[in-house]
Amino acid sequence: MNILLVSESFMVREGMENLFKNEFNSVHVKAFSRLSELKIIDFLDIDFTFIDMKQESVDNLKIIGEAKQLFTNLRAMVLDLNRDKDIFKKVIDFDIEGYVLSICEKEELIYEINKILKGRKVYEADLLKSVMNDSGQDSISILTTREREVMNKVADGLNNKDIAKVLFITESTVKKHVSSILYKLNLRNRKEVIILCKKK
Repeated sequence: MNILLVSESFMVREGMENLFKNEFNSVHVKAFSRLSELKIIDFLDIDFTFIDMKQESVDNLKIIGEAKQLFTNLRAMVLDLNRDKDIFKKVIDFDIEGYVLSICEKEELIYEINKILKGRKVYEADLLKSVMNDSGQDSISILTTREREVMNKVADGLNNKDIAKVLFITESTVKKHVSSILYKLNLRNRKEVIILCKKK
């Protein structure tokens, strides 16, 4: 597994590198001090990116979104010790899978990383609700543009195969987006997606 670490703190970089090498098989790690140092080519063949974020770097987070569009297997997690809502909004905008506010227990962090590697989302639920309330937006606003497109097709009654054809993406990508929609909106199934869309 190829991992890219970004942190201004050498302790975070070295600590996370040791964790990955000790807890995961066949790990190769690239480490950087700042997001601004990264170029798209740095994400080539990267499976997982861990970013220790600072507010002053929030605008540079867009490179993760660009990399995720090019390299569809890339997963990412942001550590935000300052609990910054602007950073969290960017995490959602760029479809970054993980957002954590602290690292207290090693086992919990490994569990969250494994969830992300499997394509699941790991967000701080309280902050997610807070961001939605502060912005005055409805729940659908937390979806990415592509997720909204998929949601509309689900609401039209299309199955995953048909959605894939219409949107020119793979069926597995549709499944990923549907799972993300259900998770973000706290819905149980496609029927609830359809009901929600009719209400909106």
